[in-house]
Parts: sequence; structure tokens; C-alpha cells
Amino acid sequence: TRDDFFRLEEILCEKGRLDENDVANGFVKSCCKKGEIADSMSSHYRLLVAGREAERRIAEIRGAVAGQFAGVSDILGDLSREFESALRCDVVCLISDNGRMRVELTLSGKGEVIREGQLRREVSKSCGRRFDLPTLTESGGVIRAAMCELPMYDVEIGSDQHIAQGGKLCGDCIDYFNDGMGRTYALVCDGMGTGGRAAVDGNMAVSTMGRLLRAGLCADSALQIVNSALMIKSEDESLSTVDLASVDLYSGELTLKKAGAAMTFIRRGGRVITREMPSLPAGILNNIKFSTDTLNLSAGDMVVMVSDGVVTGDEKWLERLIRTWHKGSAQELAQAVVEEAIRRRAEIRDDDITAVAMRVVENEDR
Repeated sequence: TRDDFFRLEEILCEKGRLDENDVANGFVKSCCKKGEIADSMSSHYRLLVAGREAERRIAEIRGAVAGQFAGVSDILGDLSREFESALRCDVVCLISDNGRMRVELTLSGKGEVIREGQLRREVSKSCGRRFDLPTLTESGGVIRAAMCELPMYDVEIGSDQHIAQGGKLCGDCIDYFNDGMGRTYALVCDGMGTGGRAAVDGNMAVSTMGRLLRAGLCADSALQIVNSALMIKSEDESLSTVDLASVDLYSGELTLKKAGAAMTFIRRGGRVITREMPSLPAGILNNIKFSTDTLNLSAGDMVVMVSDGVVTGDEKWLERLIRTWHKGSAQELAQAVVEEAIRRRAEIRDDDITAVAMRVVENEDR
């Protein structure tokens, strides 16, 4: 019977379909359902051919989109080099609509040690304004320093993680930084599932999002690029949540942006409030959007971002922990959240657990 099926397969590949005569000539003669076998094999063969053609087209589209990304990257690189060669400025001083000053300096990076404190003092003296410590970036042997006027607030940040089942790769990925323009960002991305595959998706989302934000893109535009990158990454489904919190260090305004992320906890004025904002993660559909919310914070207020491994249906314990946390640092709070979450997950499936804690404090240099 197996050999008969192989012979029918050869006929099917030649003709594209089978009829009763093919089955009668190529299959066991005593079969009483030659017509049903012919129709079934023809139908499944058409599905197989269509599936292979779809996979081929998807591979072509994926390659084309990846090529477009590379092309756009080359174009931006050419524009950057052209602009740099046409207009060379060692110092750029800008004043925004609200009167804040921002200074950008281009420095030689060949074997020189940049003392951030000394650089800040010299620029403050020259401009007659007090500046924050500079943010330094290096590219092609050139160091660029960016600094803004000294803000009213600073942010103390701490983080901690637990990898599911004692693994080596965590699907939850975090990043936090100051953009050099008076705003601090914290980013948590959770890849689908656990282990290596989730870690690849999470790292891809957090690294791409972080680099785009540092380059000056707005969060909504950066999300579209992350979403497209995850969708074309492979034939397998790839998705990641994106949880972004940013604090304006001049006004204390907190901006939350979520794409499929877990709820965020905010302690403001001694009371804990939560923000759970329904949205889709990146990597599923085109043109997804952040769910966005804003709140005003002041010195002493706290923000705790968590992955879904922390919240298991009862978040009252986490609200109580945050509300009563006064003496410890933000780092110690993040560790306490992770430790308690591990203990509470002991009787259910283990998962990656991540907590990022931020405390708004007055700027000590003011």
C-alpha cells in the first residue's frame, strides 16, 4: 500500500490532480473508494502547493522589507555624513520655547579622558546658567557631549529580575537612561514565553526602542519600527510587550506608554494608584499604537514597573508593599518586589519576573 501511494504521488506531481483511473492503475485493485481517494489526494496536493507558494512569497516580502530597512539606514547614514561635512559646528547652543538651554559639544576622542564635572563647570561659566552632567556618546573617534540646564528633579532607579526555572536567558529585558534633554526613560520589554526565543524577541524590542529614543525619535514612531522589525524577523510568531515610562525632570510630569504591558503602580502623595492600559503587543498587527497616560509627580513619589510574571491576579500585596516603603532605596524596593513575587508564584507555573522602581527626588545640585 505504501508503494502504491508513492506511485500515485509521482502521477500527482506530473498531472497536478488524480482521477479514478489513476487510482485504479496505481493503487490496490480491490479498493472500493477510488474516487474519494483521488479527490482527497488532489485537494491536499493543491493545498500543499498553495502553502509552498505562500511561504515563498512571504520569504520574498521579508527579504524585500529587510532590504528596505538596510536601504533607509544607508540613506540616513549618507545624509548624516553629508550634513556633517557641509556644516561643522564644534558647539551648538539651543534654547527651547520654554526657555531651557541645551548645549552640544563635539570633542576629540583620541586617547583623551573627558571629565564630566569639569566640562559642566566650564559650560555653566560660559553660558551663565547651571547645567546638568553631560551625556557622552562616541562614534568614529569623536565624542559628542550633550547637556541641558539643571532640572528641578532627579530620578533614583533600581531594578531586579528572576529567570524562570533557573534558566540563563530572561525573556524580560530592561533599559533606562537620561536623554540629555531633561527627561529620564525606563523601558521594560517582555518577549513571548520564556527561554532563548523570548529573550531574542525581548532584547530586539528593548535595544531597538532604546536606540531610537536616544537618537531623538518620538516613542510612537519608534514603536512602529519595532513592530515592523518583529513582524519580519522570522516565519515563527514573534511578539513583545513594550512598557515605557518617562519623567520630565523640570516639571515632574510622568508619561506612561504601553503596548500590551502589565499594569504600573504609582505612589503619589502617600496613596498608591494603578494604571492598566489595554493595548496590543508589538509584532502582531500593523499600525499598532501605544496606550498613553500622564500624571504629575513631585519629590518623594515613586513609580514601579513590572512584567506580567509579578502580577498573578492579586496585586493588593504589591500596593501595600509600595505604600509602606519609606526607608529603603529604589534598588531595594525592586528586589523586595521580585522576592515576594517569587514566593507567591511557588504553587503555579514559574515565569520570568522583572521589577523597575523609580523615585523622584529633588536635584541635589540646585
